[in-house]
Amino acid sequence: MVEVFMVHPNLQLSSCNNDLTKDLNRYKSVYETLQERYNEQVRAFEKSHGGSKEDDGSLQFKELGYIKYFVDLAQKEYEYMCSYYQINNIIRKYFSMQEISPEMEEEGLDLIEKEMASYKEIEKELDQLKARRGDVEQPIAEYCKRHPDDEGCKNRKEPLIDTINAHN
Repeated sequence: MVEVFMVHPNLQLSSCNNDLTKDLNRYKSVYETLQERYNEQVRAFEKSHGGSKEDDGSLQFKELGYIKYFVDLAQKEYEYMCSYYQINNIIRKYFSMQEISPEMEEEGLDLIEKEMASYKEIEKELDQLKARRGDVEQPIAEYCKRHPDDEGCKNRKEPLIDTINAHN
């Protein structure tokens, strides 16, 4: 087997022979954990608000939006890693042999081209999502500025920060 490398836009090299399963599973785990915790928070909110999911202007509701942002971000990062993983698998399958036929080369390049288009689209969506972080944090900051004595603001800890930090 021939060792194959991928050249990234920043000109770093990474081996396509590395097993990315551990990284992929970590991203999946973070996404699933955040989703579970978000669902728990939604259920708690509904329970404390008589089954309603309506915006009542509370800090708790604003934090649901904040947590949902991180769920969406983790999901998009997982999709991004899945696409990267798929590109590596195609490279290994089609380009790691001592000799490849022109047909195999063409087939492999076609598959990489299709997956790269998907990868770039996910990357674009991920960048757009990251750019929205301030829009999600601002309502909480404004609420706490208007309600400095609110217990939630005084004792505010980033929601799910342990899970988020474990991911980064």
